[in-house]
Amino acid sequence: MVVPCALLALVVTLAVLQYRWVGEFSEAERQRMRTSAQERADRFAEDFDSALTALYFAFSIPTDAATSVDYPATCAQQYGRWAATSTHPRLVRAVYLVRSAVAGHEILQIHPAGTFEPVAWPPALEPIKGFLPGGSARTPALFGTVAAAVPAVLVPLTRLQVTDVATSDPGKMRIVNVVGVAGFLILQLDRDYIRREWLPTLAERYFPDRDGDYHVAVLESSGSHPPVFVSDPALKAAVFAKPDVKAPLLRIRLEQAPRFLGEATGLKTGGPTNGRGPGFSPGARQAEGMRFTVATRHETTIVASGVRNSEWQLVLAHRAGSLEAAVGRSRHRNLAISFGILAVLAVSLALIVLSARRAATLARQQIEFVAGVSHELRTPLSVIRSAGENLSDGVIHDPGHVKRYGALIADEGRRLTELVEQVMSFAGFESGRDLQERVDIGVEDLVDGAISRTRPLLAQNGFTVDRRVAPALPSIRVNVAGLTRAIENLMANAVKYSGASRWIGVSAEAAPAARGGCEVLITIEDRGVGIQADEQRHVFEPFYRGRGVVASPIRGSGLGLSLAKRIIEAHGGSISLKSEPGRGSAFTLHVPCAPAGQAT
Repeated sequence: MVVPCALLALVVTLAVLQYRWVGEFSEAERQRMRTSAQERADRFAEDFDSALTALYFAFSIPTDAATSVDYPATCAQQYGRWAATSTHPRLVRAVYLVRSAVAGHEILQIHPAGTFEPVAWPPALEPIKGFLPGGSARTPALFGTVAAAVPAVLVPLTRLQVTDVATSDPGKMRIVNVVGVAGFLILQLDRDYIRREWLPTLAERYFPDRDGDYHVAVLESSGSHPPVFVSDPALKAAVFAKPDVKAPLLRIRLEQAPRFLGEATGLKTGGPTNGRGPGFSPGARQAEGMRFTVATRHETTIVASGVRNSEWQLVLAHRAGSLEAAVGRSRHRNLAISFGILAVLAVSLALIVLSARRAATLARQQIEFVAGVSHELRTPLSVIRSAGENLSDGVIHDPGHVKRYGALIADEGRRLTELVEQVMSFAGFESGRDLQERVDIGVEDLVDGAISRTRPLLAQNGFTVDRRVAPALPSIRVNVAGLTRAIENLMANAVKYSGASRWIGVSAEAAPAARGGCEVLITIEDRGVGIQADEQRHVFEPFYRGRGVVASPIRGSGLGLSLAKRIIEAHGGSISLKSEPGRGSAFTLHVPCAPAGQAT
C-alpha cells in the first residue's frame, strides 16, 4: 500500500498546486482582458475625438477679421472647404455665427455653398445660451467647449497677441495671449449620423460582433437622456449600470493644438525638447482665460486655452454580465477540467488497487480450487486404484464382495465424471461458449429428469425429496442439458450443506415476470446450515467458499453455484437466494416462459 498512498498524496499535491495556479492564471487573465478592453476603448474614443478636434481647429484659426463685415463670407468658404475635404462631411448638421459675445445677439446660419443668412435663435440651440458670456453656465465657453445636449462644438473667434521673450537657453519663448473674443461659431453636430453610422462603424472596428465579448454603449454623463448609442437595441439600461470599462468621449483634444495653431502663428512644432516630443501642459488661469504651454525643440509657446469637458461616456459591459463573472466562469471551467482529470487519475488509482486486490483474491481462490480439485480427484482415484489392485491380485474371491467392489468403482467413477464435467462447463463459459440449442419442454419433465439424475446421490446419503410442481405450467424454451445441470448443482449443494437434515424440497410454479410476460420459478430448498448474510452476495462467485465451509470436511470446488448462475443468465433468467443461518437455504431459478406459452 506504500506506492498507492504515495501516488494519492501526489494527486492531492497536484490538486492544491492546480487550484493555486488556476487562481493566478484567472487573475492574470482578468487584468489582461481589462487592459485590452480599456486600450480598445481608448482607441475608440481617440478616433472619435480626433475627428471632432480636426473639425474644431478647422474653424478656430484666430483672426482679427472675425469682426469684419466680410467674415461671414470667409467663414462660409471655410465651411465649404472643410465639407469638401473631410472624411466625415455629414458630421456637421449646421453652422451658426454669433457676432456678439452676448447670447441673443445677431446669429447667422452659414451654408457650405458660401452663403449665409440671419436666422432666429433655433430652439435646438437653447442649451448653448448658458455657455456664452453672460449665460447661466458656471464655466463660460472658451477653447474646446462642447455642448453635449445638442450636441454642438463652440469655437470662440479670438484675437491673439504674440510676444517673443528672450531666454538664457538658445532659442526663445513665444507667448500668445487672447486679447479679445469677437464671437462664436456654433458647429451643430448631426446626432442621427453619429448614432446610426459613425458610432456603429467604430464599434464594429474595435469591438466586432464576431468576438462577442462586450456590449457597447455611449451614454450621456447626466443620465437623464436615453443612450446615444447601444450595440444591441434590445438591451436594457440596467446592463450598463456598472460597466466594466469606461472612456470619456466627445472631447476636443487641445494637446493637438500645436499642429493647427502653428500654421496661423508661425510657431515651430518640430522635434523634441530635452528628449521629449512636442507636449502640452495646462497653465494657470489668467484674466483672459486659461493658458497652456506648447514645448518644441527651439522654443516654448504659451497659448490661451479653455475648458476640457466631456459629457458622453463610452461604456463596455461584458456579455457574461460582468468581466468578473466571465473570469469566474472561466476559472470554474478550468478548475472543473483540472479536477476532473485529477479525479480520473484518482479513480484510476483506486481501480488499480481494487483490481490488484481482486486479482490477489482470485489467485488465492484459484489456488484453493486447484487444491480442492486435486483432493477431489485423489480420493476417488485412490479408492478405484485400491479396489482394482485387490481385484487384480485375487484378494477378493467372494462374488458378493466382487459385486460390492464393482459398485464402489462405479460410484467413484461417477464422482470423477461429475467433477470433470463441472470443470469443463466452467471452462466452456469462460471461453465464451453459449447454450445455443434450445427446445420447448414442460417444467415437470425437466424437474423429474434432474431428480432422476441426482437420485443415486440422494439415495447414497439417505435424502428424501419433497417434489411440488404446480399443474398446467407453461412450457419453457431451454437447453435441457444445461438447465438440468443447474438444477443438479443446486440439489448437490443442498445435499452437502443439509447437515443432519435429510430433506430437500423441489418446487415449481408460474409467476408474472418483472419486465412483463411470465416466468417459471424452480426452487430447491434445504433445512441445513444456511449462509451468513455477509457471504450471500459472494456465493455465486467462481471458486468462492464460505469461511465456515473451508475449514469443514465438506469437499467442493466452489463452481456449482457459479455455473448455475451463468446457465440461468444465459437463458435470460436469474437466480435468487433466501437463507438464514441454522435454518436452511432456498435457491430459486427464474426461467422465462416459452414464447408460445403452451400449457403442459
